[in-house]
Amino acid sequence: MESLPPEVLHIVFSSFCSHCQGVTPIFRADDTKIIAYYKAATNPKIDKPIHYHRQTLCNLSRVSRQLRQIAQPILHHQFDILLRSPIAEPQSWRLEPFLRTITVRPDLARVVTYLNTGPDMVTQLDIKEARRVYLEALKTLGVGVDKVLAKRAENTNQDLEIPRPMPFEFAEYDFNGSVFKDRYMFLKQFLLETCESSACTPPLKEVATTELMMVLLALLPNLETLVINDNFFEGSMMSTALETFGVRSLNLKSVVSIQFPYGIVRLSPQLQSMIIGDVKKPIRIPHAGSLFYWGYVVLRSNRIAAKEYHVIPKMFEVHGTHPLTSFGYVSGWNRKDCIKPRRLVRLLVEHRPTLQSLYLHYWELYYQRMGPIASLKAFVALKDLSISTNLLYSPVDLETHDANYLVHFLPHSIQSLTLIDTYQETGDFLYTILKHGLQKLAVARSTFSCLKKIRCDLEYSKYDKDTKQTFGLLGVDFVYERFQWKTGVEMLGTVEWPFGREDTPESFLDPRERDWRN
Repeated sequence: MESLPPEVLHIVFSSFCSHCQGVTPIFRADDTKIIAYYKAATNPKIDKPIHYHRQTLCNLSRVSRQLRQIAQPILHHQFDILLRSPIAEPQSWRLEPFLRTITVRPDLARVVTYLNTGPDMVTQLDIKEARRVYLEALKTLGVGVDKVLAKRAENTNQDLEIPRPMPFEFAEYDFNGSVFKDRYMFLKQFLLETCESSACTPPLKEVATTELMMVLLALLPNLETLVINDNFFEGSMMSTALETFGVRSLNLKSVVSIQFPYGIVRLSPQLQSMIIGDVKKPIRIPHAGSLFYWGYVVLRSNRIAAKEYHVIPKMFEVHGTHPLTSFGYVSGWNRKDCIKPRRLVRLLVEHRPTLQSLYLHYWELYYQRMGPIASLKAFVALKDLSISTNLLYSPVDLETHDANYLVHFLPHSIQSLTLIDTYQETGDFLYTILKHGLQKLAVARSTFSCLKKIRCDLEYSKYDKDTKQTFGLLGVDFVYERFQWKTGVEMLGTVEWPFGREDTPESFLDPRERDWRN
């Protein structure tokens, strides 16, 4: 193998890196489920999980200096605590050893493009080792402990524009900043060695982990994708805190976070796509100009106030690097945590010339309370629409019962329409109205010349051969499809993110992702 040219070796080794293949997954799942849940994205024909390929790169790095020079940078393209290999040494996949390597090897720091954080980083943290590598990183950054403490002593979290409960169980948030005083107390314990490993409390480990994460961000100049898989990061990764380490801007292009990370967004002028919410399934990195919001709030996590939603589409105006082309929103179960559908559409009005994909799903409790949304006819670039039927039709709004309502609702540019049933108790009534609307849509085929596919998961559409035949004669594929993410939903805790491997509309994906899935 060593006799091969370096260029050939690089191509071979890159086949073991999902990032090099352009299909880097984002995980929000338990470690124990990953092996069976997600097979190798780099080569679906090989029946081995991704972390085995990462271990292969580790092994290649140990063969010889020549192979290490090629394999090691590829291995460091991504750091994902959730993908640590069960056959590797556990300490090799913790945060502290990784930070130590990045601190002493700026050449490897420059090749890291993907970082996935998670609660495992906290539970596995060795506080003494964390303190040592943190102080080493501060020296590399030219920042002293006194400066860190002084900056935090005066710190208030301006990035949290709306006060909310913070995730620390031992301290309630109040308007006098009590949580930040507690954070400062634990920061002093961490930096000044006033707490031994045996006496560490979970909050101290959380503060220490956040500090390591912030210096890590400061040391990774080419980081493109950041996944924040825990609640406590959101309250402490503030733009003012990051500026302490000399961070004036980040080169991030994609962010996945349980909550809207104000501090990160404010320092990311090149941000192209975001996924906000508690992601429950492996998902794909979206293409530039994509924004997905999962409103469901799990137990013990912070609420996402409806007042915050106006900030989200504005992100694309502020940075202006990519226009908003894809937007997805799934409501939560608590009405206080959700934005009203009509208001959400109004927020998207200014993106009418560029928005190509739209995914709107409100759960059944909104069926009669919030009503249908206004027509999308003015969204002249919209090609792919996935929408829950309760946003189209209402039992009490007679205007939506008109057979021509669907024709007046859809833009002429539409290519793919997905109808999601969220109120099954009125399925018969609903599908009767919907069928009339689909028949009128077929009659108006000449004005919807781009339409190629209609997906529907209403049970009645499964047996509607007439509608299928009518659209088939017009060159439109009408199919019944039961979406995977809806199966097995029996209680609130089992609700999953809809943008999984198979459920993601193709227009939401990077072209490389579409090729991989096909």
